Parts: sequence; C-alpha cells; structure tokens
Amino acid sequence: MSIRQNGNQLLLVPPPNKIECGEGGMVLPGNPSVTGLGNFKDSFVKIIRDEIGTFTRSSEADAKICFCPPEKSPANFKDYALKDEGYVLSIDPGSVSIYASTEAGFLYGAMTLRQLIRQFGTRIPCMNIADSPILAHRGVQLSFPQGHMSYRHSFMRNLVPELARWKINALYLYLESYFDFPSLPHTAGPGAMTSDEALDLDKLCKSYSITLIPILNFMGHAGEILSLQKYCHLKEYQPDKDPRTMNGFNLCASSPEVRKLVDTMLGDILKCFSSEVIHIGGDEVSILGQCPRCAKARKDKTNFEFYSEYFGRIRDVAVKNGRKIGIWGDMLLHNCNPAKTDV
Repeated sequence: MSIRQNGNQLLLVPPPNKIECGEGGMVLPGNPSVTGLGNFKDSFVKIIRDEIGTFTRSSEADAKICFCPPEKSPANFKDYALKDEGYVLSIDPGSVSIYASTEAGFLYGAMTLRQLIRQFGTRIPCMNIADSPILAHRGVQLSFPQGHMSYRHSFMRNLVPELARWKINALYLYLESYFDFPSLPHTAGPGAMTSDEALDLDKLCKSYSITLIPILNFMGHAGEILSLQKYCHLKEYQPDKDPRTMNGFNLCASSPEVRKLVDTMLGDILKCFSSEVIHIGGDEVSILGQCPRCAKARKDKTNFEFYSEYFGRIRDVAVKNGRKIGIWGDMLLHNCNPAKTDV
C-alpha cells in the first residue's frame, strides 16, 4: 500500500490499516515532554525511550507526546485503539497522541512514530494513523542447526527489537539439540544456546510483546545425541541391521530410557522458556517401531497409533505443567492411513 503525504510517500512497515492525512506539521523538540506512562513498568518506559529518543515526563497540559486511554481516541478510529494490539497515532500541530488499550498497542504506536521521525526528522506531518494486526499470530523462525550456525546472543538481543518494529509477536527458535541442557551436561555441541541465554532472551522478548517458542526434536533429528557413546544404544534401527555399525537418527519409541531422557530435556525447556506452547518436533521419522524393542512393544498397533502414543505421553507431561505442545504434521499425515505399516 502506497500512502503519500504532501508529495512524500510514507515509509511505514508494515503499512497501517488506515491513514487520514492532515494539514501542516508538528515540530517535535529535542527531549520532548511525555505524559501517560505513569502506570507502566520502568522496563517498558525504557523501551519507549529507546524507540522515540530521550524525553522528560511532564504534566498533561505541557506534554508534546501523550499516551492516552482508548476511550479518548478520535471517534472514527476508536475501534482500533480498543483492540488488543491496536493503536491510534494522532499528530496535530501541538502534540502527538498515542491511544491504545494494551502495552503492545502503545509499543506499536511508539514504533510507528519512530518510523515517522526517521523519515521526516523533527517536523512530522499532521495525520491520524489507525492500525491493528490482521493476523493474531505473526511469527518468524530462525534455524541454527540447519544453517550450521552458532547461537549468538548479542545478535538475538539486537534482532528482537527489530522484529517488534515490524509488529512480529512470535519468534520460533529451531534448536534441535543446539541447546545446552542443564540436566544433560556435555551433550550439546559447540555454539549451543545456554539456559542463561534462553532465560534472558525469553525475558527480553516478553518486554517487546513477543512470545519466544523453542523447537526441539524428541524423536527424529536426534543424530547429535545418538552419536554420543552414552546414548547411542537408544537409536531406532531395522531388525536386519547391526546398531553398532550404523548412525542413529531417531530415538527408539519404546525405550524407557528414551522416555526418561525426553522428560529430562522437556523439564529443562519448561524452566527456560515461558511460552504456552513448546514445539517438540516429530518430523522426518525415517524409522519407526522396527527394532526388537519396538516390535515387542507395538504388537498389533499401527504406525499411527504407535507414533501418536509416543507423543501423546509427552503431551500429557506438558499439560501437567500447564503447557501445550506443538508438533510438525508430516508424519501424522504419512501414518494416518492404517494400511501403511512402514515409514
């Protein structure tokens, strides 16, 4: 969407739902006076300061930037200000007002103001902007193991504010085993994310209204763990193969040791990430239920039943801890036909 104001194309990402252009402009002084932040935590006020620059708090009568309740919004835009992540940004010759009903809404309004300041400097065109996300869930995913990249905490701390400026509210970290599980020392390879880094990044994301969602693998993609002598006996393998001579990719679905290992990994993840949903993988399971342990345990169960029981148990553990699980759908779709007995 291309919006022009006095011949200038507005450079706003993402484009707002509604813009009403006015006449003239508002000169924003250095260190402007701000009101309406009294009910917010100091951490949130710091974020607002990072977005719009240094400011001083003042009385409402003297304020150049006002954070206002939604009911005071211009009537024709009030519906946007009342939405969970919506806001109204109103600029007139005397002041800038941001109307919202949630912390996320005020944050997004301030970030839109930041974009206007970057484009126009201290003289901002008068206008009304109303916006609320079309999609409630707006996520991006970063994959560290697939790109063979080390986790860099300083990069992630710089990335989170940028994602928030694009109005992203979910960040998926595809980790597989690129996580230094506190309860499983010496299992993570070089460049893995640590528990302290996870806790810090989770806290930072929450301050920017972003949910941080880890993606682990609790069956397939377990090659790094299975390459360790301590866990190599937990691999799934075909009955005509010698497990001592083959690389492992999948964890055995019927091993009690695997259940204990997975529960330990999940317990560490639940302590480090606060998101309601924990993604546990489940994709690309190349071998399922073929080793002697599984052949004895599965009896007449179909692949779908065997697979769903394994992940259903993990789901139950998550639910007992007040969480939900996410899972890839490829193997559910592949195994949902009872006629198929092989993966």
